[in-house]
Amino acid sequence: MPRWVLDTSVGVKWFSQAGESDLAQALQLRQDLMEGRAQILVPELFFVELANALRYNKRFTGADVQAAVASVWSMELERLDISSQSLKEAVRLAYQHELTLYDAIFVALAGSVQAALVTADYALCQKVNTLPYVIPLRSLPGRSA
Repeated sequence: MPRWVLDTSVGVKWFSQAGESDLAQALQLRQDLMEGRAQILVPELFFVELANALRYNKRFTGADVQAAVASVWSMELERLDISSQSLKEAVRLAYQHELTLYDAIFVALAGSVQAALVTADYALCQKVNTLPYVIPLRSLPGRSA
C-alpha cells in the first residue's frame, strides 16, 4: 500500500475545486485513502494551513471552513508529530533549498518516515528537484472529477 505525505496544497484542492488544476489526481488520492488503498500522513500543521487557505478563499464562509476542517479531521489521516530532530532537519532544508519553514517541515517529515511527499506546489518541486521523494501531484494518475 502506498504511503504519501501530503502537503496542504493537495488538501486545498479537495474543497476549492472550481478551476483547480490537477483536481483528478487530488480526488484520486482522497478516494484511495477512503477505500483503504493508500495511507496518507500529514503533520498537525496541515490542518492549520488548510483552514487558513480556505479562510482567504472568498467563496468560503466561516461555517464552510469549519465544516471543511471537520471533514478532513475525521478522515483516516495519520498525524505526524514535529520533533526537535525533524524541526532541525527542516531548518537545514530551508537554508539548503531556499524554502519557508512551513514547506520544509513537510519535506523533512516525508524524509524521516521514508514516504513520498506529494505536492501541488510546483515552485517547491523545482526548489527540491534533487530530492527524489518529492513528487508533483500532476505526475500521479487521477480520476474524473
